Amino acid sequence: MVRIAPITPDQLPALTLALCDILIETVGLGASVGFLAPLSLDEARAFWSGICQALARGDRLMWGAWADEALVGTVQIVVGMPGNQQHRVDLVKLMTLPSARGGGIGAALTLAAEAEAARRGKTLVVLDTVAGNPAQRLYERLGYEAAGVIPDYARSSAGPLEATCLMYKRLG
Repeated sequence: MVRIAPITPDQLPALTLALCDILIETVGLGASVGFLAPLSLDEARAFWSGICQALARGDRLMWGAWADEALVGTVQIVVGMPGNQQHRVDLVKLMTLPSARGGGIGAALTLAAEAEAARRGKTLVVLDTVAGNPAQRLYERLGYEAAGVIPDYARSSAGPLEATCLMYKRLG
């Protein structure tokens, strides 16, 4: 059974090693989450330290997915938006351990983030993902619509430039 729960800034330090494992494995398998492979443990720790600070400021919210008490996935929403964008959130860094993929964890994490966004009165979720990848198909199944594709948007973790698909979902 998978349990989805928020991760607070007080909890994150104790989860850092597990979060580093998720990030390093995700990047190592080619995910475009802002890093190039190989990702070092020091780089991963620095990333999660910055996320902890963003959580403490209230700029982001974060969830984890636990299977048999092991952290196997995570997602965040950016809620610290400019004044004219207070109605929306950005869904970012949806990642699951490769060994945990295909069991609905990504969908469960996304739905948990959407539910909290809606509870906070947000009406729009925006994200970007590599065009044509399995994550895009997951988001489409969850009701996200493609707004467009930008060619050569970012480097994959292996180095080549990839297109990104901008997606959105209206809440409520």
